[in-house]
Parts: sequence; structure tokens; C-alpha cells
Amino acid sequence: MFEQIQRIPDTVMIEEREARPEDGKEGRFSLGDVTVWTEPGAAGMPVRISAGETPVRKVRLRWHTGRRLRGQVLGDAWERTLRFGVNTLAFRMPQHRAFFDIDADCIGISERIDWKYNRQWGELLARSGTSLFYSLKPDTLPPEQERELDGMLRENAEPHAPAEPLDWMETALPQEWKTDAGEQHFSWYEPWGLRVACGTGPVWEKVWREVSRDLG
Repeated sequence: MFEQIQRIPDTVMIEEREARPEDGKEGRFSLGDVTVWTEPGAAGMPVRISAGETPVRKVRLRWHTGRRLRGQVLGDAWERTLRFGVNTLAFRMPQHRAFFDIDADCIGISERIDWKYNRQWGELLARSGTSLFYSLKPDTLPPEQERELDGMLRENAEPHAPAEPLDWMETALPQEWKTDAGEQHFSWYEPWGLRVACGTGPVWEKVWREVSRDLG
């Protein structure tokens, strides 16, 4: 039902405190250094979050209707890859082949995710020393991307030393990695930072502040 909402929420709660609407900026709510920007439309209502030094675990959107109606902020498909993929690969790696073989989140290939992000994720997995999985609908991958994916699978079939995150003390989503090919930088974040959608599932444990950007 939330995907059918086509107006801004009446109330935005950040953690357990109410954010204030910004004057002259419809759909924007602020609390301290945290800003929530809602953009209702026919296709649903994307929600953007910008945070400075404040970690954000939960955002609630509420509408005043004849019945109780509210939504919780969820990550879209790429953000889920960041959480269950990049974060898992970085912080479960010490357990790899000690207790079990780890496998981080697969490459989720769909029209909703820019290939430039999936390409980077695939390149890291290919040389990570862990398994590489992917999911996509049959016959939907363009020939060029199919060749790139084939190259990743071939690379992953070769033995590799475990990949090492270099900036793991500074971020929950390391972008600096060392593999047996050398050190490499990955750009995980989309230009606007963290983009989320309205839904009904469990909230994120944490919205990492390093993906927050100034909404301008």
C-alpha cells in the first residue's frame, strides 16, 4: 500500500524524535544535522537521508488518515548489496576457511542497479578468494556485460589469497581493498548518497553516515 502514497508524510520521526518541516522546501524535514527528503510521485515515494555526524538507525514516516498508516525506511536493492555484500565480505573474512567458507551477497543483476556498481562488486568478489554467485533473469544481460560476467567467473575459478579491506577501521563499507592484484579503490556510493524507499519490512540496524551527502 505504501507504494501508492502520492503525498508527503505529515510527520517524520528520526529515531524517536519528530523532525521539523523546512520552510519553503516541501517534503524536507530536519532534526539537527539529519535531513529527510521525500519525493512522492506516481511511481511511489523515494526517500533520501543526509546525516552529518549523527548515526541514524530508524526513520518513520506517518500520514494522518482515518486509519493508522506509516512506513519504515528500507534500502533499495543496491543498498542491500552494500550491507549484506561489501560489509559481510569485509568483516567475515577473518572467519573464511577457519570455521567455514564465507560467501557474501551475490551480484544482483537487474535494470534497477547500475552495471557500474555490479561490475565493481563482481571484480572484487572475483579476486576475493571467496565464492562468487550472481542472480539474473535469463537472456536479459547485454552481450558486453555477459562477457564481463564470464570473465569474473573465470577469474574467480582461479585460486586467490583472501581479499583484505584496508579502511575497515574507518567505515562499515570499505572502499579500499588489497587483493593479489594489488591495492584497488572501489566507488560504492551513488551520487546522492543513500536512497531509500517506503516499505513495511524490518528497518536497517544502521544507516552509515559515510553514505550521507548534502542534498543541496
